[in-house]
Parts: sequence; C-alpha cells; structure tokens
Amino acid sequence: MARMMAPTRGEQLRPELDLTRTVGYLSARVGQAFQRSLVTKLRAAGYSITVEEWRLMRALWAEDGLPQARLGELALKDKGQLSRMISRLVSEGWVERRVDLADRRTPRIHLTAAGRRLEAKLLPLGGAVRASAVRGIDEHTLAAAVSALEQMQRNLDTESPS
Repeated sequence: MARMMAPTRGEQLRPELDLTRTVGYLSARVGQAFQRSLVTKLRAAGYSITVEEWRLMRALWAEDGLPQARLGELALKDKGQLSRMISRLVSEGWVERRVDLADRRTPRIHLTAAGRRLEAKLLPLGGAVRASAVRGIDEHTLAAAVSALEQMQRNLDTESPS
C-alpha cells in the first residue's frame, strides 16, 4: 500500500482538505491517544489517577510548591474543576495546600512524602507512552513537530487571548 504524503502547508489551508488530514484534527486525535494509553498503563499498574491529575502531579514533581493558579493553567482547568482535583489529590495523601505568605489569596500546592514516592512509580509509565508514540520518528522530525506545535499555540494565543 502506498504511503500518503503529508498535506503541504498550502493544502492545509484549503477548506476542502479531508478533515482527518488537518493539523487540528490530527493533534486532537494524538492527544486523545496519549491520554488513552496513559490511562491504560496507570490502571494496569493499579492507580486510579486521571490524566488531569497526572498533569498536576507531573508539574509538582518538576517544581514543588506551585501556586494553585499556575497549576490551573498547566492542567487546562478552571478554578472549580482545579479545586476538586486538588481536593482529591489531598484525600489520596499525595499533596497538601499551604498558605502562600507572599499572597494569601492563592494557596501553594506541595507534594507530601507519599506524593514524592509516587514519582518513581508513575513517571516511567508516562515515559513509556511517549516512547511508544515517537517510535520510528527521528530526532530532527520530532523536534520540528514540537516546534511547529509550539508556534501554532503562540499564533492562536495571540489571536484569542484567554
């Protein structure tokens, strides 16, 4: 079977391009596939954490003590949704809310010892998903894809600020 060539930039701009070949559609599908694969691996390992909660934990493993508002930006959630997610992580014993002495309006979220221990168990699962996703893609192509997606995000952010 002949491999279909990727649509050119000009073709991407044509309204009659097959939906399944558009950047928006493909990026949404890839995002869904990442989430499905991660959830499958998490469940198989015995964890009931959601992808959104995973993002929060991932952000805290990288930088503990983030302001709750910053976590909301990273998790792509509004205040109410974020508050419920953090409450669940608190009830699991993985994080705790602490008052930010510099700005009492927004708490900072800190990992507990149990939350820190979870990193060694869960990060490899995310790494396995990424490794699976990029299998067969050379470094140059992957770097170009990431760069293109980042530029698209910047383009769209300037068009419709949140």
